[in-house]
Amino acid sequence: GLYALLGFYAAPRIARSLATDFVRENYGRELALGEIRVNPFKLQAEIKDLSLPDTDGKPMLAFRRFFVDFELSSLWQRAYVFKEIQLEAPLARAVIRSDGSVNLADLALPDEEDTDEPLPALWIQRFALGEGTLQFADLARRVPLERQFTPVNFKLENFRTTPEGGAFGLTAKTQNAELMEWRGTFALEPQVASSGDFAITNLNVPGALEVAGVELPFVIPQGELDLSGTYSVALDEPMQLAVNLPQMQLNGLTVRARGLEQDYVTIPTIVISDTKIAMPANTVALGTIAAEGVKADVWTMPDGTLNIDQLFAEQPAAAAAPAAAAAPASPWTVTVANVALRGAAVS
Repeated sequence: GLYALLGFYAAPRIARSLATDFVRENYGRELALGEIRVNPFKLQAEIKDLSLPDTDGKPMLAFRRFFVDFELSSLWQRAYVFKEIQLEAPLARAVIRSDGSVNLADLALPDEEDTDEPLPALWIQRFALGEGTLQFADLARRVPLERQFTPVNFKLENFRTTPEGGAFGLTAKTQNAELMEWRGTFALEPQVASSGDFAITNLNVPGALEVAGVELPFVIPQGELDLSGTYSVALDEPMQLAVNLPQMQLNGLTVRARGLEQDYVTIPTIVISDTKIAMPANTVALGTIAAEGVKADVWTMPDGTLNIDQLFAEQPAAAAAPAAAAAPASPWTVTVANVALRGAAVS
């Protein structure tokens, strides 16, 4: 009876008090918590409607429901065994502020002494994240950038902090109907490593360049990218990476000079086949780049130059060049086996 009283009634109140006090003392914010339930006989806990605000008062981290099912078999498995962990409708809002700081960095506590202790033995039989939302805002740019990924779904099955690792699957969709699918295996020992396959569909090329901060001398107002491939990565010293992309396809790509409304070049389809990326060799090998139905409008400007020259005109620097970084162990080498141009027309 005493065990039931402590588990069903005392534990939720203690957990709420500890959590709110911790956030108030370390972050100076008020943590919102809904219902907290603990089943001491099944070793299950459930938390609903958690929300941690940012300095601007908007939610930075939140979720609708968190459920964890701990197993008594942890005693003889010599590991923390979780039969199931569920996270429903989580929200993460990442903001790069105008001064360059990142809001999520506010969560870091003062560094403690490194003890180099081994990872605790952990076994998660099933982890499921559903209906997630990831919001990103970069307020440090001349024109603020905002993006949202929803719904985000993630599953991890039979994961152990041993060389066996576990299998996972991730899907995410943006407000522009861009879709990312990622499946593979993940392990933390003997080093962080992962392998699997991925696919990206309907990736908006102008938006991707904007998010990546890539500055081109010309403008790509429209275009979509589809790609899929396999990978393996190990965070060793040096990092080991191998990516194989059987095919990347760009559709509906257009190019124009900066500040103008007329497209100079239209490319209905570009197919890049047999791309291989490798580290630490630092090589990118492309098989064939094939462009179909390219159309280019070319004319002579009043000063005698061609309008196409404007695509590569030097642009005034927006800011001072960053300080030179340390040279990589070896330079990157890019090779292209074949280039094919089919059905092109120049006016």
